[in-house]
Amino acid sequence: MIDNTVCANVLTNLNSDDFMRLEHQLLFDEMAGKWRKEENFDWVTLTSISADARFDLVKNVYTMQVLKHYIAIIKDLSTRRTFIRNLESLRLKALNTHNETETLAADLIDVSNALEVPQVEDDGSNDLINILDRVTTDFENQFRNNVEMYKKWGFEWLDKSTGGVKPSLTILAARPSVGKSAFVINLINNLGKQDLKIAFFGLEMANDDNVIRLLACNGKIQKSQMDDPRTITDNTWCSIAQTTGILSSYKIKMFDDLHDIDKILNKCLQIKNSTGLDFVAIDYLQLIEIQGKFGTNNDRIAAITRKLKKFQQANKIHLMLLSQFNRETEKQDLPKLSNLRDSGAIEQDADSVWALHQENMDVTYSATPEFVDLRLIILKRRGGKRNISKNLKFYGKTFQFLEN
Repeated sequence: MIDNTVCANVLTNLNSDDFMRLEHQLLFDEMAGKWRKEENFDWVTLTSISADARFDLVKNVYTMQVLKHYIAIIKDLSTRRTFIRNLESLRLKALNTHNETETLAADLIDVSNALEVPQVEDDGSNDLINILDRVTTDFENQFRNNVEMYKKWGFEWLDKSTGGVKPSLTILAARPSVGKSAFVINLINNLGKQDLKIAFFGLEMANDDNVIRLLACNGKIQKSQMDDPRTITDNTWCSIAQTTGILSSYKIKMFDDLHDIDKILNKCLQIKNSTGLDFVAIDYLQLIEIQGKFGTNNDRIAAITRKLKKFQQANKIHLMLLSQFNRETEKQDLPKLSNLRDSGAIEQDADSVWALHQENMDVTYSATPEFVDLRLIILKRRGGKRNISKNLKFYGKTFQFLEN
């Protein structure tokens, strides 16, 4: 009310909900509205509270020099009240024995993530000049030290097309039985070699089955022999022993008993806080469960992908989410983003969408003794080329993907 020019600074850091008393909330909203309309205001022209109350407010402001201090006090008390309200709500949920403890743990994480730590002082980290300095310094360090910023996917074309394993949300989609689960196992094998910390959630297959695929892929061991150990030769036993030694050094955690989205994210957070986490893969989206009532399956899937996107951004990891295409894909020459099953929110939340496509769906792995030709397509990539593709060969006996 004394100096309208400070409104920009105030409105950047506060809103009416930060005030405890209703009359102060109404007064703040009135002042903010007038300022946005470029209207001047003072203790006489404001009408939200009585003139006497407005005058009392003005005479209690001793100096404008400590405005940031005033803002910090209000923001701190507002954050504390929010924390108290959320914890009280969580306490009532905990008293209800129908709520699972994993859900309560996930709610507690949401409460912590929702709180904004008051930061009134501008540290300059968002200034363009400082962002430029950080980016160009990274460029210079890579140039001088010949060190790459990001890890490799292990496929030359994919690394060149994407720049490597950056923090983002990637959707890997395909029709059933085309090979998306096997492809992500190949990626995990390549990333494990580079010492990345990985969490894999197999909602479709047991951990044992996924480990057998990992053994086959890494050691070029035929899965059929591991399915029937009586057929394993001495040479194969040597390969299994060597491959087991190699894989034992990988920092990979695998889960086949978690389907609820809150339990999955809670487990990821536990891993991140204890050992660190770089890459998460979930196989696959349509099998993920979520609490709550949704009007349609599209709404349910949208809620899941939104949660995953928020978690990925907050924790700066690469999250790969496997998904299915709808049946329309089989009638087309190539898949499209609109073929993603159940929800348009999938393509909206994803930073990248990859597709595995088999042109001749009549050819099966069992009918082809050597390999199946597949095409890896980048349908979407923020800030990069899209609708580009590379032919791959899939060797079903050893679950290996190789570039043509």
